[in-house]
Amino acid sequence: MMKLLLPLGLLGLLGVLALIIIYIIKPNYQTKHVSSTFVWQLSLKKRRRIPISKIRNLLVFLCQILILTGIGLTLAQPVIYHENESDKTDIIVILDSSASMRARDEDGKTRFERAIAAAKSRCDSVTGAGGYATLIFADESPRVLASRISLRDRSILNAEFEKLQDAAEEEDYYQGDVYDEQTLAYMCSYGTSNIDAAIELAKDVLSVNPNATISLYTDTTYAAPGSVEIVNVAKAGEWNAAILDAEATIVEGYCELTVDVACYGRDELSLDLEITVENPNTYDASEIAPPITIHTQVACSRDEPKRLVFCRAKGTDSTVEYIQLGAGEQFYSYSSIHIQVDAGEEDSYTSDDNFDLYGGHKEVIRVQYASLLPNAFVNTALDTLRRRLADRWDIQITEVQLGKSPAMDGFDLYIFEHYELNAFPTDGAVIVLDPVDLPASSGLRVLGRATSTNGDIYLESSISSPVTNAMKIGEITIQAFRQLQYNSDYEMLMEATPQHYPMLLVRNDGPDKVAVVSFSVHYSNIAILPEWMFLWANLMNYFFPSTVEGTSFEVNEAIPVNARGDKVVYSGQDEPLTKFPTSVIPRLPGTYTFELDTYYGQKTKTSVYVKTPAAESNLFNVEYELNDPYGNWEFADSYDDLLIWFAAALVAFLFLEYWLQGRQAK
Repeated sequence: MMKLLLPLGLLGLLGVLALIIIYIIKPNYQTKHVSSTFVWQLSLKKRRRIPISKIRNLLVFLCQILILTGIGLTLAQPVIYHENESDKTDIIVILDSSASMRARDEDGKTRFERAIAAAKSRCDSVTGAGGYATLIFADESPRVLASRISLRDRSILNAEFEKLQDAAEEEDYYQGDVYDEQTLAYMCSYGTSNIDAAIELAKDVLSVNPNATISLYTDTTYAAPGSVEIVNVAKAGEWNAAILDAEATIVEGYCELTVDVACYGRDELSLDLEITVENPNTYDASEIAPPITIHTQVACSRDEPKRLVFCRAKGTDSTVEYIQLGAGEQFYSYSSIHIQVDAGEEDSYTSDDNFDLYGGHKEVIRVQYASLLPNAFVNTALDTLRRRLADRWDIQITEVQLGKSPAMDGFDLYIFEHYELNAFPTDGAVIVLDPVDLPASSGLRVLGRATSTNGDIYLESSISSPVTNAMKIGEITIQAFRQLQYNSDYEMLMEATPQHYPMLLVRNDGPDKVAVVSFSVHYSNIAILPEWMFLWANLMNYFFPSTVEGTSFEVNEAIPVNARGDKVVYSGQDEPLTKFPTSVIPRLPGTYTFELDTYYGQKTKTSVYVKTPAAESNLFNVEYELNDPYGNWEFADSYDDLLIWFAAALVAFLFLEYWLQGRQAK
């Protein structure tokens, strides 16, 4: 219905009364002197015309009344008013699909299945009584499955519940099933649900009916849930033994394994922990060795995580339980480590009973360093890189002896210093320091040697690049350098001022990976600055990006992917990855592999383990508060503004009155 937001604007209708008064007191004749001949001729014309002047005058009067009426109504701000349906019964059901909802009771039913059944019964009751039901599925990206369904359309709601039930009854993914997208869309998540985002979706219904009830079907206890009704589907007697996290590090040449375990819901004094190390103490992934198996018993206090450290020598941290490995249990490399906790069939939640570790065999990077004037600064930089990057690569350095010719194949990185080169190697990256001459096919040319006659030459950079990350280029000075000519395939990342001579040129075009430093460290202060190590570390990361940095991730956590090739085959995706850097988001826990053919024909395989979030292992998690949609939202009645339509009518009547007045004048 129409409503006036500013009724005082109707005072403008007094103008209509004023107009009527003006017409009443207005004289209806005027004295004019005309000739009798003119009056005779005019009377003859009027006999042949239809008398419409009175009609025109009446229309002018009506237009003026409508204009004044329109002005008064416009001042009153008319709207079409929509009342909220507060007299209707509305239920907004939010289904929590966090990983902990996969916990099973003694009958084999999961919490998620119980939540589906309870929510459906509630919705049937509300719609059967003439109300409306809304269903929101809460995972990491919540969505509305059905909005304000009444009894007439309840088949739509039932269809959504049926899809949820079918997905809940699917075999556990550890049985090797591959789910289609529809099943994944309705399946209980292996991650953590965004409940706050789900409640935000409920506001669309609350804006229509602010008295609607929000019911959250979950297994989380909220100390301060606000106006949201919490339906907790957890059952007494459920409990969980979990592996929360694991990590392997190298300590004094051997692996030290850290495992975080916990028992939620009961005290369990006899948890069996089994660790299997595959291919231990092997040089690379191609070697096969008998596995090492480690057994231990873990005593956990209720709901208190415990950290276990398997090591050669026990430490002194009182918060850690050290388990000393025997001589036959120690290892320094591995292809994978499988960790499993066995709590028996009574364990309500099994998705966190296993954990896999990878990365025990580092990728080998073979480096050749050839110099006609070897210097300790380069050797020190390479040795530092080898030690600092040992967790990512096995950097093997070969130095060419004086008088020997450097190899032009068989290495991943070639370093030439003070060399006259006729060709570049084609199977690896190339770094050239103080070149005497460069191959014509490289797009580079040495024009000669230049020496400063006015003191130190300062360097600068006008381009931001990963190669110069963290470097203060302005602090680097030189006294002599090689003048270089280069084509557009190269980026000039450092230059000498003010002549703009190139000091660092870099090319990273597929298999063509070249860096040229046009000066010698003997004629620069760079070797005594932190920038020297920054440069080497940046070049290594730039030319040899890891396919995946890290060995373990959580469900729905982005896994960054890079490549030294054109594509990466990802086990969780049918199509290969072809644009880098990129990221992938796994939706299921387990092992994921990334296979790469490098530009130089090498095959690499990287495996990572994706686990359920550690917080989901606590089956009786307690949160302090929940986002209350009623606390920061005004549920005002809605309306459609009619001002533009009244204004348009007002303008139309003004033009009509103007036209009629013009006709009357004629």
